[in-house]
Amino acid sequence: MINAPTIRLADSFAQPIADGNLLATVWDWVPPAPPLPHAYDLGTVLRRFHALGLPPFELPG
Repeated sequence: MINAPTIRLADSFAQPIADGNLLATVWDWVPPAPPLPHAYDLGTVLRRFHALGLPPFELPG
């Protein structure tokens, strides 16, 4: 696993947070850790993501 800097949903809040018709999420910063990622690593992750295909539900347009 690559220890790239990223964010993850904060577990200290009920997600999502609603304010009227608006929804928001709160995230925690996860700092980088060795080994540092390279552009190749991002390409690998993006290829895997795009290979997932469409979600089994309609997305809002």
